Amino acid sequence: KQIRDLIFNFGSVYPEVRKNLKDSASNYDGQDENLTLLAAQIRYTVNHEMAQKLGDVILRRTELGSAGHPGDTHIEFAAEIMGKEMGWSQSRIDEEVADIRKAFSEFHTEEYGQPRERVGDQTLQ
Repeated sequence: KQIRDLIFNFGSVYPEVRKNLKDSASNYDGQDENLTLLAAQIRYTVNHEMAQKLGDVILRRTELGSAGHPGDTHIEFAAEIMGKEMGWSQSRIDEEVADIRKAFSEFHTEEYGQPRERVGDQTLQ
């Protein structure tokens, strides 16, 4: 399943992401295997796809946010990994987490991850 997910998300460069998977597995030993895969993807996107913001990773370069709010645990985990790769301070990590939470609250209902309906300039709850 991991290989299939990597091919789906990264196409022909999936072997490069897989290299990060091996490194991430040793760094995050004992964690959920999905978190290890996520760490590998984040490391790859930061180092090879020029992801600069947490939103780049969660909303565009991984499937993490594709179905809506992925949950605070996953957001915070992604921020921690990206922060280490980017050399961010804790305040920058906190800012990135706040920004992505705001994006989800503006465009998705957190309970179901569904886009909110919009009519004109008004968001329907």
